[in-house]
Amino acid sequence: MDKKTIEITGTNFHNKGAELMLQSVVKTFQPLHDQVRLAVHGYQGSYEQKADLKLYSKAVYKRFRNNWLNILNLVPENFLLKQGLTTDKLISAYLDASGFAYTDQFPESFTKNFALKYQKEKKAGKKVILLPQAFGPFTKQETKKHLKILVDSSDLVFARDIVSYNNIIELTGEQSKVKIAPDFTNLTEGLLPENFNIQTKSICIVPNQRMLDKTSKEESKNYIKFISTCIELTISKGYNPFFLVHETSTDLALAEKIKNAVKLEVEIVKESNPIHIKGIIQNCDAVIGSRFHGLVAALSQGVPAIASGWSHKYNMLFKDYDCEELILTPSSSEQNIKEKIDLITDKDHREMLIKKLKQKSNEQKELTRKMWQDVFNVLGVV
Repeated sequence: MDKKTIEITGTNFHNKGAELMLQSVVKTFQPLHDQVRLAVHGYQGSYEQKADLKLYSKAVYKRFRNNWLNILNLVPENFLLKQGLTTDKLISAYLDASGFAYTDQFPESFTKNFALKYQKEKKAGKKVILLPQAFGPFTKQETKKHLKILVDSSDLVFARDIVSYNNIIELTGEQSKVKIAPDFTNLTEGLLPENFNIQTKSICIVPNQRMLDKTSKEESKNYIKFISTCIELTISKGYNPFFLVHETSTDLALAEKIKNAVKLEVEIVKESNPIHIKGIIQNCDAVIGSRFHGLVAALSQGVPAIASGWSHKYNMLFKDYDCEELILTPSSSEQNIKEKIDLITDKDHREMLIKKLKQKSNEQKELTRKMWQDVFNVLGVV
């Protein structure tokens, strides 16, 4: 059987949630290495990063609207593959692991560009699968139009939650290929990095710059104060909060601002490997955060968490784990924040919560396994 070359789209190496999704796809396909080779766009990551994951690099060099590497289509396939390279011509399927890109909350070009790309690839006989992700809202006509093209051009579309699912079918109607499945990183095991000294009674604080630029003016203004209050209250209860940065290009500066505002010595942890980030979270007593995959890492491993988010995906995640009462907004009162922190730190509440999270985690993981089986069926691999 000839190997299928599958391109993973929508991920990157600088956002640790996106990289965790990439690593999760790679891990899932490892047992199928004799049937499938995985590739990412040539501009994505360094050679070393791709080599570590045994990813092929799709060679692309566009300038003045011309792809100057079309000449590679004349090069023998085996020669290219030995160099760790592939081309559009050799790709047989696309796995879109965007997480959250198709929505009015981002520029219309996000949806348009991928819709037109997948439309072209679908016409060429290639498979297109949108892995579990959040969708919508859709109110702009241009985004609506291209969302329909995106779905029409896909063989499978997985919404991560019922709100995202409804956002799709309101435009496209119900279709058997549009399904609901949870975030697939829940199956990926975390690993505590060597020599990482996790303190007892640790609480991981995961900030998110999007809470400043994707929320209302009031929530944006209150966010730093909100996280500062969380830190002060956890310290007053005898816990050791620390920052865990998921995106150094933006969240690191935000963590520094919060640290300066709280005027307490709070450690900032920067970890490049998302598997290690998940391992650190696994060994914490609780998480207070605004990064979606930091919260998935907590809940899926039975770690109590409090969320403050900027889209429906946060509410839906906590609904999946039956703990919607642990969602706050940056405008929440100090008393409300204290009540939620009590729920994740006081012994009796913690024990009940952890038991529930572990049960819900098993249910979510089983749904993810079913999702991957649907993907394998469409790709024709076993």
